[in-house]
Amino acid sequence: MKKTSEWRAERNRKALARLRKALPDIFPAPVLNHALNRPFIPPMPRRAVDAYWRAHPIRADRLARSLARQSGTPAGWTWRLATTRKPADGPTVRTDR
Repeated sequence: MKKTSEWRAERNRKALARLRKALPDIFPAPVLNHALNRPFIPPMPRRAVDAYWRAHPIRADRLARSLARQSGTPAGWTWRLATTRKPADGPTVRTDR
């Protein structure tokens, strides 16, 4: 039977190989560093991002805003301020109490 440390090392080796294969060309370095320093390395980029968001919500928000600024707005996207709300508009973030 394998010791826990050997089992974890083997699991992390496989997860790291899978993560490196699935990483996009552009991936935030802080997220990757966080993933590689975890006891169990996440096997997919999405899991690495989720772990970073849970561990560092404020840093992750700043990183997301910074990346959004660099990439710019999508074609055809605009800010709109509604003067009146219609029931068909759907729910909003703010709820009336």
